[in-house]
Amino acid sequence: MPPKKMGSGFDAPSMFLKKEKKSLTTPQLTGAQSRDIQSCLTNHRCEIPKCPYGKSQTVHHITPRAAQGKHTYLNMIGVCESHHREAERNMITPAQLRSYIKMRSPKEENCIKKVIEKINGNAKKSSKKKTPEEEWMDRFRI
Repeated sequence: MPPKKMGSGFDAPSMFLKKEKKSLTTPQLTGAQSRDIQSCLTNHRCEIPKCPYGKSQTVHHITPRAAQGKHTYLNMIGVCESHHREAERNMITPAQLRSYIKMRSPKEENCIKKVIEKINGNAKKSSKKKTPEEEWMDRFRI
């Protein structure tokens, strides 16, 4: 039996393999939308109680968008970068994050719900196919 030939150790290069795109059910928040939610929080603060790091810099989805998470009031929380990393690594559990959401003031709650309603309303409008006349009017701002 002939000896097996050793391969060159160079199989299919990973740079030539196509990566599958993740299909997300909800579009990503724009910077303006994220800032709108953060502006609803008192002093733009991180919603984790007694946060020593400071202000909210990002909006975290408790159920990730890749796992069919949506832009809803009970799925979004404003956190600082440090707490966002901890939440991503499950060092802060989803149950803990949801308990922090319940601590929002009524003013913050109403403001955030309005912003999310606006975000979801815009998402629905953008998915609607426009007629050629509407596209023309948008292009020339009539």
